[in-house]
Amino acid sequence: MKICFITAITGNYETKLREPIKQSIPTDFICFTNQPMYSDKWKIEPLKYHPLNLKEAYDVAKWYKLQFNKIAMLQDYDHVVWLDGSIEIRHKRCAEWVVNNNKVCTMFSHEWRNGILLNEALGMAQNSRYNNENPLYTINKYYENGFKETYFRLQPFDKNPDYGVWITCFVAWRNIPEINVILNDWWYEHLYSTKNDQLSLPYVLYKHKIKPVALPNKEISGVPHVETTFYRKYNHGT
Repeated sequence: MKICFITAITGNYETKLREPIKQSIPTDFICFTNQPMYSDKWKIEPLKYHPLNLKEAYDVAKWYKLQFNKIAMLQDYDHVVWLDGSIEIRHKRCAEWVVNNNKVCTMFSHEWRNGILLNEALGMAQNSRYNNENPLYTINKYYENGFKETYFRLQPFDKNPDYGVWITCFVAWRNIPEINVILNDWWYEHLYSTKNDQLSLPYVLYKHKIKPVALPNKEISGVPHVETTFYRKYNHGT
């Protein structure tokens, strides 16, 4: 099994790369960036794979997060793990755990939302990045399209009370053909519905009847917005 961790850094959103601890299995770390980044552990790749019509740095970075399936050099990996530039991998068996447990996708549950997507929509009012959006309109559209909170809330296999809304700074994907349509739909939502990945992803997963592996669990602990067994999360730009 081959596994790769990827990130994308554009503009001045992040000032440096977070150096990961050496993993217990062969693991590649690839950073796509237009900045002069240096690292002993990350392979630095130029931002040359995204469509040229994307002009905003934020959209460019999101393309690498949501459309990595279109990058030929990543097709040979069995698992691709997206990391925000603010994430530092701190556990040597993180990649090994993903390879052994990831089914379609694995993420940490959002500890502030109680598994209710409406709470994410309401929380967007506190972030100026979404001032030009109407999240209640977006979530109402999702409900009209059939989205039901109970699809995730009533899953008997998962006792995580926050299951249903996920933090997307760490997203592990099994690189199988089925994820292509999922990622394409997620990118569509980014372009035409909301810039908030945490709002759009539950809808896209519901649409394709995907039940992600959710963390924390009995093995993996922590507070996803701060620090978990796998990573430490820093403030952007620090």
